[in-house]
Amino acid sequence: MGAERRIPAATVLLKGPETSWTVVGGDALQQGITVEALTLTVNEAGPDTCSFQLRRRAERQYPDLTAFTSVEVWIGGVLVWGGRIWEAPISDGNDDV
Repeated sequence: MGAERRIPAATVLLKGPETSWTVVGGDALQQGITVEALTLTVNEAGPDTCSFQLRRRAERQYPDLTAFTSVEVWIGGVLVWGGRIWEAPISDGNDDV
C-alpha cells in the first residue's frame, strides 16, 4: 500500500480594477463563502484556465466577479496560478453557487 498524499487547501485571491486583493472567504464580508470544484490548467506559456464555484447567495451581485478581475490561486503558500476572470455565470437552479 502506498502512502496517502494530502494536498493542502487552495487559497483564491481576487482583485478588481479599483479594489485591493481579497481572500475568498477570508474577511468579514466573505465569511462562509467557500471555493468548490477548483480546476486549474497550464500550458507551455503558463496559466491557461481556472474554474471554480463559489458557494454564496446567487441572486446578489458581487463586484469581485466582474470581467478582468485578477485571480491568484495559492497552494501551500506557493502561487500556482494567476490570471483574469473572463466570465462569471450564475447558477440557474435553487443552489447558491
